Amino acid sequence: ANHFIGFAIHSPIPLTEVENDLSIFCQQMQDFKMDTILAVCLPTWQYCLNLIGDGVNDPAELSGEAMVVEELESNLGTHLLGRTVLIIHRLLVAMHFDRLPILQELLPILVANHKKVLRGHFSTYAVTYVEGIASYKLYNHTRIRKYRKCGRAATKRLQQWVKQGVMNTVPIASCLQAESIAATDTRKRRKADVIREYENAIKFAQDLEVWAWEAQFRERIFELLLRVYGDEESATPYLRAAISSFEKWEAFAKVDSLKNLYRGLLPHH
Repeated sequence: ANHFIGFAIHSPIPLTEVENDLSIFCQQMQDFKMDTILAVCLPTWQYCLNLIGDGVNDPAELSGEAMVVEELESNLGTHLLGRTVLIIHRLLVAMHFDRLPILQELLPILVANHKKVLRGHFSTYAVTYVEGIASYKLYNHTRIRKYRKCGRAATKRLQQWVKQGVMNTVPIASCLQAESIAATDTRKRRKADVIREYENAIKFAQDLEVWAWEAQFRERIFELLLRVYGDEESATPYLRAAISSFEKWEAFAKVDSLKNLYRGLLPHH
């Protein structure tokens, strides 16, 4: 189940197709009373629904047709893997829709659980990336140094895996390296390095056909150029490219969110 979900989210498949497959899969797990597998699958299904914008009141909260977060939490009990998967997907939707208090609440729990639950697991690479990008995003907004430190730790772990030849970590390692440069570039002299690292990350994501990463990288380089470097002219093409990438992925709620948030930069949208 974990491998199916991981592949579905990190592949060139539109989210609407992934969501449809997951809804069928979760129904089958429910019918067969496979509660342990269901606990791991429901957050991924709801994550898809949130990004698509299907039957969701607040896309930053992981609740809707697939699950209600409070109910699932109470049902999980001591199911540590299930709780960790829930935290990851809650954190992801909070990050997509800029709900910083949720990020601040969940990031330390994810870091602690990651070490206990996912060490050596194939998903540890993707979770390390989530930790890193959430940390740098929080650092950009708060300037609290513990977030930069957490982001740097995630960056170093991914770079180590790249050195060991784990090729599918190359794009996310480049992404976090760009974030690390921007986080320490107090004199604003390394913008070209940040762009180069992110361009590499985007190219590698395209080569691997991971639509989710391609879209997220374009959004983040846009945010860094706009917020850290104050370069609206360089930033805006990345915003347009991010919107196109999220549209291709069929993350319609995310597209609407970006268009609403930055409507002043998108006169032709």
